[in-house]
Parts: sequence; C-alpha cells; structure tokens
Amino acid sequence: RSPSRGLGDVYKRQILGDSFWTERIFSGIQYLFNLILIILIWKKIFPKSKIHFQNYWFVPILFWQFNILTYLYQPANLLDSPLSIFCLAAIYFLIDEQQAKGSKWKILLASFFIVLAVLSKGLVGLFPLGFYGCFKLAFQNQISIRAVIRKTIYLVIPIAIFFVMIFSLFPPALDSTNIYLDTQLFASLKGERRLYYYQSNRLFIVGQLLIVLLPMLITYIGAVVLGQIFDTQAFGFKEKKVGFFFILIGLSASLPLIISPRQALPYLIPALPYFSIGIGILVIPALKFLLENFIEKYIWVQRILSVGSISVLALGVFLIVINFQKSNPRDAETINDAKLIGAIVGDQQSISSNTYDMYISGYLMRYYKVSLDTVNFDKKYFLTKEPLDSNYLSYQLLSIETKKYLLYEKIKK
Repeated sequence: RSPSRGLGDVYKRQILGDSFWTERIFSGIQYLFNLILIILIWKKIFPKSKIHFQNYWFVPILFWQFNILTYLYQPANLLDSPLSIFCLAAIYFLIDEQQAKGSKWKILLASFFIVLAVLSKGLVGLFPLGFYGCFKLAFQNQISIRAVIRKTIYLVIPIAIFFVMIFSLFPPALDSTNIYLDTQLFASLKGERRLYYYQSNRLFIVGQLLIVLLPMLITYIGAVVLGQIFDTQAFGFKEKKVGFFFILIGLSASLPLIISPRQALPYLIPALPYFSIGIGILVIPALKFLLENFIEKYIWVQRILSVGSISVLALGVFLIVINFQKSNPRDAETINDAKLIGAIVGDQQSISSNTYDMYISGYLMRYYKVSLDTVNFDKKYFLTKEPLDSNYLSYQLLSIETKKYLLYEKIKK
C-alpha cells in the first residue's frame, strides 16, 4: 500500500490485488478523471455558440500537464489527487447551476462531491463553498449579494445534514473527527506538528505557488507582448472575466493554506486546474492569432511544430521507461530499513513501536504488510528511532545495517 494511503486503498486491493501495478493503475485512473473534468469544465464555460473557443481545450491541459506538480505528484497516489477530482466535480455542477439559473438539484450534487472531498482529506475540501463569492467578485452585476448568501447556504445545508446524520448514527465517527481536529487540524494551526512539512515562514506556500505558476505566467506575458507588437484584437471582456473568475477559485484553494505552518508543494494540487483554466482563457487571443496568421499559412512552421511535438512525446516515453519503478531518493534510507526490517519480521506481522512515522509505516505495509502498534509494547519485535531505555530490558537490539531505525527483539526466556 502506498505510504500516502490514497482514497480507495481497501477497495482497489480487493478488486485488483495488492501490487505495484495496483497503485499505478489507481493513480492513472485518478489522473484521467482530473484531465476529463478539466476538459468538461472548459467546454461548459464555452457554449456551442462559441465552439471555436471550445476547440482550445488543450490549452489548460498543457498548462496542467507540463507542470512540476502534475509531473511529480499525480503518479504518487496522494490524497490531494482524489480531493482535486471531487472539487472539480463540485465546481462543474455549480457552473452548470449558475448557467441554468435555478437548478437546485445541481447544488445538491455539488454538495455531495464536497462531502466526498472532505471525507478524502478533511476541511481543505471545503474551498468550493467560495464559488459564489468568487463569482460575485468576477461578475459584479450578474449576481447579488443576497443570491450569493442564499446559494451558499443551499450548498452548506446538505453537507451539514450529512455529517449530523453520520455522527448521530455512528458515534465513533464523531470521536474520530474530534481526534482528527485535535491531532491534525488544531495542532497544525498551532505549529505543534513539526515532523513533516513544517515551515517557519507561513508565506512559504505563496513562493511555491509562484514557482508552480511560472510557466503559465511566462506564457501569459508572452501573449501580452505579442498582442502589443501585432495589435491583435483583445479577447472579449466577458471572457477575460471568466479567466479572472477561475484564477480566484485557484486562489481560494491555495492562499488559505498560509494559516497553517504545515505547508508543502503537493498541497497545491487541487488549485492547479483552476489556474490552468483561468490563465488558459487569457492566452487564447495570442494563440488564435498565431494559428491564423502563421501556423495555418506556413508549411515550414507546421513541420517544426510536428517535429517538436513528436520529440516531446518521445522524450516523455523515454522518461517513463527510465524512471518506471524508480523510488524517490528522499526515501532511500527508509526503504532500505523497511526491507531489512520486513525480511526479519516476516509478512503480515504487527510490531510494537514508540514512534509513529508514516513513511516507514507505509513502506513496511507496501512490501511486507507489516503494521506498527503504538499502543501495545509487548510484541515480539519493537521498532524505534532512539535506543530503548531501562524500561525495556526484555528487548535486545538486533545487529542489522539500518540507516534510520532500530529493531529490537524480545529476549527468549
């Protein structure tokens, strides 16, 4: 099982088995769902009367695909990927509702997907609730403040009802939620969770966001310069507002992360599609100008682009082949220790541990289905990072070449 323990692990093991390919297939399916939803949203915002704009769906896909976030983390089976899927689905139905003017059942569907987003990775899945607020900022006169408040309440009510029902019917779910809030959310906000991704500067995520957006921003600047040089006709003001609207959604999915010092690049995965769509809309005038005045007129330009496209595709296939089963060098020592420890402990065992580390736990589970018990300290084997003190005289240290972790075995009497 993946150290990140993506949504659906239990079910995918039952259907596809527990192997390297299971995770790759599952990650691939998540990738496709993200891609398809980006295309569906693009075509939703451009009706059939603007089919020539619909045909540029590849622009946000290119921005989304050729990006360090998608390249590094979409294959990694992180919780942020299904979170992104559910939030994209929610935004799709909210756009559909706004266009249909009064289809409340579409708000209900959006609420359903927001619930799935929250269940997949907690409160960060609530950012689609800001949809109508962003819409008001982008399209001042097309929606009133009263409508924003009313529709947001419509969106919140089904979510609240769902969790009230769950907590009433299954009390342990409320206990689990309280534990999550205390040990994860509140501890992160207070800066108490410092083991992973702790940043002393809460604006760290803003810097990461600028790095992520750099390819899109460079493209946009190039489009603006091209427009100034050739005096191209500006894209319709309405479409510019649509681009601004999606950028606002992207900001609502990313900037709130600054309230917690626990920040990391993968946390921006759910925000990336909206920036890709928004900035994609803004660069279409320049792209349309290039297509109509250069690419479609000159065969030599078409040949250069064809050769370039084939070269990029070949490079992509080459990178896939050479990196196929390679592990992140960051975890090299942990993987080494997991394999050494698992070989001694054996498959499908439970071992005691006085320290919980999601990485060693994940790799032990992936390779040997070994779990860590941080409550009962009487198992045959004991995993720790520091030497055991005099309270554990019944254990002896095993002499194995681990890099980060120590493995003890109970002394036989």
